[in-house]
Amino acid sequence: MRLYTPSNTRDAKELGIGDNVPDVVFENVLNYPLKKAKLYDFKSRLTILDFWSTSCSACVDLFPHLQTLKNEFKDKLQIVLVNGKTSLFHDNETKIQNLLARLQQRSGLAINLPIVLNSEILDNYFPWKTIPHEVWLDSSGTVVGITGAMEVTQENISALLAGKKIKMHTKKDVSFDFQKQTLPELVYGSNSPTSPPMYSSTLIRGYVDGLRGQGVRHADSPYADLYTGWFITNQPLLRIYASAFRNIFKYPVNQVVVETTNPSRFETSDPSRYYKTDRYDIFRYSDVYSYDISVSPTKFDELLTYVQGDLERTFKTTVKSATRKMKCFVIKATPQLKISYSKGGEMVWETGIMALKKYIRNCPAKEILQELNNFSTTPLLDETGLSKNIDLDLPDDLWNTDLLLQYLRKAGFDISEEQREMNVVVISDK
Repeated sequence: MRLYTPSNTRDAKELGIGDNVPDVVFENVLNYPLKKAKLYDFKSRLTILDFWSTSCSACVDLFPHLQTLKNEFKDKLQIVLVNGKTSLFHDNETKIQNLLARLQQRSGLAINLPIVLNSEILDNYFPWKTIPHEVWLDSSGTVVGITGAMEVTQENISALLAGKKIKMHTKKDVSFDFQKQTLPELVYGSNSPTSPPMYSSTLIRGYVDGLRGQGVRHADSPYADLYTGWFITNQPLLRIYASAFRNIFKYPVNQVVVETTNPSRFETSDPSRYYKTDRYDIFRYSDVYSYDISVSPTKFDELLTYVQGDLERTFKTTVKSATRKMKCFVIKATPQLKISYSKGGEMVWETGIMALKKYIRNCPAKEILQELNNFSTTPLLDETGLSKNIDLDLPDDLWNTDLLLQYLRKAGFDISEEQREMNVVVISDK
């Protein structure tokens, strides 16, 4: 364990797991009886420092979840919202208070967790490239974890409070230029080629630390119509297929038919389906892929053919459009649906994994059903013919199709199970 107290912000060195955090002084604290406080004023059996900014919607969406955990564990747990790099993001007290007021109106929950602004010393102790960024401290102020938001669960907190040793994925942020660097450079470092070849492609299975799930095209300029590559990181295989075969993947994921000897590799493209289950860590950290391709300047459609070829050769598959007779739920309007006609106001989608209460407000029925097809394992066909916008409450578990249908019926929709000829995407063995 290393323990030291810096004389000023510039002396603050990066801390890691096993290090002890000094009793830092905070000059600007919100949601706290005093404007000024020290870190150890918040100390509990377990403390989580949640780094965030007002420009990060995922960070703000996490607040109700964090507040609920604090309400559950009470004095055993403290959560401090650290407004990271405050001056860089031009955050201030007024901006934050307005954001919290809007969040309370949207979620129905008041956020009263202490908020620290302008703490450069914490930014230096725990540097980050992506947020949310979570630092876990035990009762002695020792760092016991540095993770992403998905590790902040009731199960992990209960285990740590019970003195159990648990394995949480350590978040590692890296500096990486997607336009100039390649996947081998990131993964293999000095063992990678010193200059990119005219053509190369790399596919890696398993989570690549430091990078969020995304796709970036390589181009000489943001406006070029010729591309020199494509970089995809930490994505489920089905999502990579959908990006590569975008001219075929025109339908929801529940209209994708997998006919291969190993269909499990093409599981749902949304890992949040497994959140709070034993399958989550496997799917999020093991069953994801990163792919990088470098080519001579070419049109994007031609670039896609390179990617498609790599996928088909590697996994020995073919992808095609077809029609299949399959089960679906046909959704129609009834006179009772008028109870769900929108009362107006802002268009709101609260369907995220961290939303305490899931609902949709003032949205067209067609768009709502398109969204719900991302969750239902059986296709939902829109035959409502509805032009009015809808307000719809939703179950907490959107992946539970039976429960989802109950909410739709309660809202005034008629639902019938039928066999229909459907357009589908078929992934099959060669």
